[in-house]
Amino acid sequence: MKPTTVFVALLFLLAASAGAAVDERVYVGKIVEVSPGRIGIGRNDAVVYIGFYGEAKALERLAGLRAGDEVRAVFGTGTPAGATAPINKLVDIRRCAGNDRQCAADGSAEDARSAMDERARADSSRQHSQCSRAMDEALLKDPRFVAPVEADAALADAMRGELNSFAGPRRDCAHAILAGHQTAVFDACVAQGCGERVAGGCGHLAGYALTDAAIRHAVLECRAK
Repeated sequence: MKPTTVFVALLFLLAASAGAAVDERVYVGKIVEVSPGRIGIGRNDAVVYIGFYGEAKALERLAGLRAGDEVRAVFGTGTPAGATAPINKLVDIRRCAGNDRQCAADGSAEDARSAMDERARADSSRQHSQCSRAMDEALLKDPRFVAPVEADAALADAMRGELNSFAGPRRDCAHAILAGHQTAVFDACVAQGCGERVAGGCGHLAGYALTDAAIRHAVLECRAK
């Protein structure tokens, strides 16, 4: 199975164990890659790559580590000299010894957190699918909505060009049809509560609802105006 890759750009952290402060996070796993400002830590089927800075003592410990070493790494956040925003900060790192109780406990806590995150992602995906199906059913009953259909790319470009050439009554007609189509998508989204699961909400979905099918319908309906 190919490992899952996760890049951690900035940590807004919760403690992973009783040994970490409330604004720190603990990772336990084998080093995949290591340098003074970046580390990859693998655990189970995932690899987390973290860019960071650190104080001299933590970086000294890091210098003695190599790929393949099992480690316990603690990260917080901080603002290095000359920076204007907080980034990841290496607080502590060490090798895990044989029968290392702290590493075992923190590793188990990390596994539990990962399992909880995976369940949350699965629930979100399931809710999104249910919401999308409900929206589709509602839109098919809305006369303002133009159902998507496969279209030839050259024909789609021609229709967009013709739409852009419209003026006066034809332009007003086409804009009214397209606005109605977008409003139908927005209304269905709001009615089904789908905007809560989309960045930008229902307005974002409606903004991207101008399909080739909707444009073609508007052109065909309004070219004779």
